[in-house]
Parts: sequence; structure tokens; C-alpha cells
Amino acid sequence: MMETIQRIKWATVLGLLAMIAGCSDGHDPHIAGDDPSKAEANSEEVPKLRQQPDEVVTAEEYERQQSENDSGIVLASGTDDGTGIRTVAAGEEDATAATIDGIVIFDEDETEAEADAPEEKFVAPKEGTAEYYIHEITKLRIARPPQTKDLEALRAWHRERSLKIIANAEKALALTHRDPKQERIFDVAVRKLLETRLQLAVDGDTESVDALYEHAASLYKRDPKSTAAAEGAFTLTQLAYSNSTAAIMTGTALKDPRWLQEFARQSEDYAVKFPQDSQRSIPLLFAAAERCEINGLDEEAVRAYSVIAQKFPKHDAAAVALTIVRRMKMNGRRIKLSGATLQGQAVSLEQHLGKPVVVFFWNTSAAPSVKQIPEITEVAKKYGSNRLGVIGVCLDESTETLKAFLTKEKLPFPNIIHSDEKKRGWNNPIVKFYGVRRVPSMWVIDAGGRVVTTKVESGKLDATLAAVFNSRTATRPGKSVR
Repeated sequence: MMETIQRIKWATVLGLLAMIAGCSDGHDPHIAGDDPSKAEANSEEVPKLRQQPDEVVTAEEYERQQSENDSGIVLASGTDDGTGIRTVAAGEEDATAATIDGIVIFDEDETEAEADAPEEKFVAPKEGTAEYYIHEITKLRIARPPQTKDLEALRAWHRERSLKIIANAEKALALTHRDPKQERIFDVAVRKLLETRLQLAVDGDTESVDALYEHAASLYKRDPKSTAAAEGAFTLTQLAYSNSTAAIMTGTALKDPRWLQEFARQSEDYAVKFPQDSQRSIPLLFAAAERCEINGLDEEAVRAYSVIAQKFPKHDAAAVALTIVRRMKMNGRRIKLSGATLQGQAVSLEQHLGKPVVVFFWNTSAAPSVKQIPEITEVAKKYGSNRLGVIGVCLDESTETLKAFLTKEKLPFPNIIHSDEKKRGWNNPIVKFYGVRRVPSMWVIDAGGRVVTTKVESGKLDATLAAVFNSRTATRPGKSVR
């Protein structure tokens, strides 16, 4: 493995934050192969972090990871970490702020008049005050590690620093949690406590895992509508997201799906408790639902998609989520599917009633799609057009690319592509109505027009069809989804 488990986990935490920050509709359709591949993925208890075997990593690599991963924030010179405390590199001058030991404390709500006023000599916060402990946290966060190649010494230094940050944060919380006038300082202390506990938890500290759950519960009990309560709950989603990613990347998610299930549960819990925060909730729920769906946890996936529709009915994401739920509940039901080829030839499932049908969603630019074509071609030849129907739904944006591909490959089945260029690709009405989210996707419909499965894996089409042909109930009519 090129990267350590720790780096994978922290990269996913940062990726989650970036996804939420840049998300407008909760999710964008994507092509299979862009995501981590489905990997081997029940207990009612909160899953504990398993210690991962140590991998070979140099002290330099470890320190680089820590500098990248420090609570999900890189404190660069002259930046603000959200506390109202800004860092300044040694020897760097700041015309608008007083410094002490390279640290600047300033008022985030400073007016222009105040900014233009003559500087006053900086006075460190009084020892024993909440501001003092926040000040100490900032000094700890920008402290330089020892110059050593001893990996264990570096780990020990970072852990000791984390524990000191936690101790200072807890002292600040003790002084502010009952004082409404100090809510801002309280929120800062909460954030620093949660960030540090999260880093320790991701690094394998089970005590910090338990602490995060305890913090989230106590913050919600203190004030369910507070910023601190939301941060506590959100941190649990980050933890579950990170560990579910590690499970996927290490090939254990199918065998032990607890962190996938926990990610879905925490995402749903966040949406229920903080329905006003759609910017976080919708991306979280989509990510959890898709991960569960890909790894065979259909019940959890449907529930997460349904929460999107229930809690955010006016958001565009709600309509998308409902189409996905429609698709995931289609097994055993009759569906309608029709369109036209490049030449204008009408194609529909109804034309194939009385024989099983393979529906293939694909595009010419996706390597996994092209790679799957020989498998479909082989079964089409094996069973013949009198016994098996095959319908392609091409998601190409351009008819010219499909035309060129078909001229070269001579596919033995018709391919639907919309005549209106605005309704091609992911805007294809079939794709949108049935919530298709990735290509390639293969569906199998039985001779009675009922959906057998919408999740045929590569290499398993022939076996799936064999089971359909051997089924005595293949021609019984089913209930239509329309």
C-alpha cells in the first residue's frame, strides 16, 4: 500500500469537508470507476476502531502527514483558524496586529475605525481565563515538532500536544458553558476539543472514539439548537465517514459493514436534529446512501435517500433521491422503457414481452462500459434474438461519437439516444426517471416484463440470465411502477 491507513482516513475527512463546502445540489452523477471500487465490506453497538498494523513510514512522511492533518487545518503564516487568533511567522511583521511569541490575537468584528486607530501594546490574556486557554491552544497548534528521524518520538510528541490541547479546551469549557455572554469562546473551545479528539480517534485511539460520542450527547443535551451541538453531531459523521472509507480501501467493508452503517445512521441523525443545515445534511446523506448501495446495504441506502426527500422536500436533491428510491424498489415490478435509436427506430421493452431483456446503460468514453460490451455481445449471440432482448441506453452527449463507435464495433443490439441534445447524457429522461447514477449499469428484466435486478455485476450476466430462464415464474405479469 502506497499510503498509510491514517493518511487515507484523514484524506477522506478533508475530502468530506471539501465536498460539503463546494456542494450545490448534494451530488453529481459520475462514472463508475471514479469512486473507490466496491470492496469487501452487525452489531448494535458503536463499532470500535480496530488498530491497523503499522506500515513502513519514515519520520519525515509521518511529520508531513501530521502537518497536513492537524485537525483538518493547515495553519499557515498569517492565517486565521476561526478562533479569532491569527498566526504570524517568526520575524514577520503585521501592521495591524500586535504579536507575542509569533501569535496575534484580534477582534474578528473589528471596524474600520478600530483598524485605523493607533496600535495598543499587546497584552496576553490573563492566566486562568477562558481566553488564556484558547491562547494556549493556539500556541500548541503552531508549535514546531522536534527535529528528529525517530518516528516513535514524533508520535509521542504529537500525542502529548493533542492531550494538552484537550486539557486546555476542557478548562475553557468549564469557565464558559454556563455563561451566555461567553458562547463564542465556548464554541471555539468545543471546536478545538472535537477536532483534536477526532484526530486521535482516526489515529486509532478508542478512548477518543468514546469521548466523541459522549461530547456529542452532552452538547445536544445542553442546547439542541446550538452551534456546539451541531458541531458535535457533525464530528461523528466525519469519524464514521473516515472509518468507512478505510474499510472500503482495505477490503473489509463487505465482511464488516458496521462503519458504513454507522455513517448512514449518523448522517440521518444529523439531518433529523439539524434540518436547517441542508448544506451539510444533503451531501452527507447522498454519500452515505451511495456507499451503502454500492456495498449491498440496500435497506440503509433507501432509508438515507428517503430522509433527503422527507427532510428537504423543496430542495432539488429531494426529487433526485426519490428517483433513486424508485429504482431500488423496482425488483419484481413491471416497468416501461422506450426511446429511439440514431436512425429514429423505436425501441421499447414492450417489443420484447415473452422473453428476458438486458438493459445496458453505458457511454463510449467510459472504459468500464466499453470493457463490458463483449460480455453482453457474447450472451446475445448465445441466446439469440428470439430468446433474449438487449437494449442499450447510451449516455453520450454527442450523436457523432456514438455513430463513430457503432460504425467501428457493429454492436448486435439497438441503442437509445435522445434526439434532443439537451436530453442526452445524464439528462436522458430514462436515466433521470429511474435514478441511474453510474455507468456501466446492467439490468435484467424477465419475460413477463418484471425487473429481476438492476445490479448485475461484471462477469455475472450469463449466470443471472440462466437463473431467469430456469425460473418457472418468469412470465407472470407484475405491477408497473408507472
